[in-house]
Parts: sequence; structure tokens; C-alpha cells
Amino acid sequence: MSPVFGLFPGPQMTPLQNSTLANAAKVLVDTQMSSSSRSTKLISHLRHQPKLPSDNLWNTDKGPGIAMQIDGNFDFVSGIAEMLLQSHKVVHILPALPAAVTEGSVSGLVARGGFVVDITWSGNALTKTTITSKIGVMLTIRL
Repeated sequence: MSPVFGLFPGPQMTPLQNSTLANAAKVLVDTQMSSSSRSTKLISHLRHQPKLPSDNLWNTDKGPGIAMQIDGNFDFVSGIAEMLLQSHKVVHILPALPAAVTEGSVSGLVARGGFVVDITWSGNALTKTTITSKIGVMLTIRL
């Protein structure tokens, strides 16, 4: 088991909930980014929000001879979703939007607690969001 399981896929090490653990995990993840499977590390890195670990997320391959792992394909999608929406006790919209992605939209992301979220942004800023509760409960959000 990864020592940063609480960062990803677990929710215990988010910067908003426990900055000490999150900072310690960031140091570990930054150190590990240059070796082994990068998919889980990429997602863990995204939880820290300041910037991407690579200029080109589509090409984090280290070249010939390195085995492609299917978890990387699945985790890549999770990583993109984490950049746009995080839901660890509070729903955080666009927590790690890369500066290079100045405009866009996503629909149908699901936040913990039964919420479906649609997001639109322009100029690296949120322009519209729609949140629908599937079970009729209250929600705390962070923009």
C-alpha cells in the first residue's frame, strides 16, 4: 500500500483538511515523480493544486522499454476530474485548473454525497456551475 494512500485515493491528506500531512505527502510525491508508475503519483500531485508536474499531461511516458500499465489510463481520467472537482467534506470547484487551460467546460462530474456538477470556465475563472443534488441534501462548496 502506498504511504500516500490518504492523499489519493483516500481523502485524509487534502491541503484544506490537514496541511501538515498534505505537505509531507507533497515532499514524498515530488521525490517519487521520477520513478515507477506515475499515474497515482500524478493524481496525488494534483491534490496539491499549484501546478502540473509536466508541461504536457498527454505525454508523461519515459520512452521505449517502459511498460504501459492500464492503471495509468484509468488514473489519468481520475486525475483530470480531480483538477476540476474535488469533494472531500467540501466540494471544491476548479481546485487545480492549469493556467494553460484558459477555457472549457465539463458536465456530469459526480461529487461525494450524491451531487452532479457541471462547470464552465473562461479566462481561467469559473463562469458558471450547476449543482444538482440527487438525494436532496445540503452542500458546502469552495470556489
